[in-house]
Amino acid sequence: MAAVVGVLLLAGLGSWAASTGPGGLFRGDGPVTDTTVAPTSDPAARDNADDRQSESGSRPDWDWLRTIVTTIVELVLLAILTYGFYRGGRWAARQSWSWRRRRDPPQQEVTFDVLDDPTALIEELLLGAARQRVLLEEGSPRNAIVRCWHEFEVSAGRVGLARKPWQTPAEYTMFILDLVEAEHGAVAVLADRYREARFSDHEVTEADRATALAALDQIHADISSPMGVRR
Repeated sequence: MAAVVGVLLLAGLGSWAASTGPGGLFRGDGPVTDTTVAPTSDPAARDNADDRQSESGSRPDWDWLRTIVTTIVELVLLAILTYGFYRGGRWAARQSWSWRRRRDPPQQEVTFDVLDDPTALIEELLLGAARQRVLLEEGSPRNAIVRCWHEFEVSAGRVGLARKPWQTPAEYTMFILDLVEAEHGAVAVLADRYREARFSDHEVTEADRATALAALDQIHADISSPMGVRR
């Protein structure tokens, strides 16, 4: 925009200079003097006056050249000023945009994997149900409960449902069980047993294993039921 304004100014100045002419652009006409030689009766005086008038008429007039040079210099200065304003405007606009970006950082968009049909995930969980139960029955109660809970994550990974970086393993497993609409009470019981086995210092007993087994069987029975009869 500033470049266009500069071009228009240059064009207007050039038109004004052309209309005024080189003689009247930067100087006035000055006082009018009468250069007519008064008649005299002295022949020698008339000859001297004629000689001075001839010499004055033969001198070159450099006013037009000074006018052109002055006009060119002013046009160059005007172009420099116009370009400077243009560059300064662009720099100010960039600084303003950069400041606005620092003041209002873009919010991170959080995306979720949404399964329109969780059938594939349900089938994978049911296929691994027997193995998951074996994992819960073998070894110490603490390690067995932890392995059983992690098996949900392994089954979901087989169908391409990966855990997000911001999700903890427990959050991811809860997300999986929510997708398949597992019975909330059984999920809560198994999740409690997992947290105690994974993070607590007190002893995990066979009674805890039995409670986890009952909750796991309830989850498998629930997700194997038709969608319309699930609780």
